[in-house]
Amino acid sequence: VGEAASVPLQTHRWWGSVSYKGENPVGAGIAQITPDPIIAKVTNRGFRAASIPNGVRTVNAREFAYTLPDPAAEVFDGIAIANSSHSDMQAFTAKTSDGSITVEWQSAGIAVMQATFVHGSPYVYIDVLDGDLLVRTLRANSGEKGIFYEGTDSLGVWTSVAGYTNYYLITGDGATTFTNIASNEISVSNTTKSYTLTWLPTTATPAQAMID
Repeated sequence: VGEAASVPLQTHRWWGSVSYKGENPVGAGIAQITPDPIIAKVTNRGFRAASIPNGVRTVNAREFAYTLPDPAAEVFDGIAIANSSHSDMQAFTAKTSDGSITVEWQSAGIAVMQATFVHGSPYVYIDVLDGDLLVRTLRANSGEKGIFYEGTDSLGVWTSVAGYTNYYLITGDGATTFTNIASNEISVSNTTKSYTLTWLPTTATPAQAMID
């Protein structure tokens, strides 16, 4: 769709599945994109995100790999980004460059949400065009999920599931409201509806300098 529709079919080794397959239905599809350090699965509800560095394990004497746990689930380790008004969307390639892809989710042909993934970047840039942003985790606040930072425009969420620990910062463009932060579904809203998801490169509570 968009700019991508005006050029020959675009594909790449780390995001080609979006051009050919589009979204993965939750509970079925397992195709992933790998804008290292982030690994993500584009779904019909949004996307699931985790980290490659914190997920790689020794498989055998010659192999290291990140075996995504419960790969068909909407979320397991890490977090999932979804939309408050749409739960069954279609995903398309909207724009690409040598090192990035913008995915657009639509419902009945109407654009609902976009996310730009950049290879080598810990950031995902999200624009919500209808509804509000939802951040989902496997658990509510517990030994597997918690909040490590609250600011006027940012919220820090950590998850630790099946031995995979990750720290994320969700930052809005301007003053941002985060609702039900102790639950496994956090609502996020602001006037611009633009947000940045940041994976923080640590397995322990981040220092303030890293958050800033």
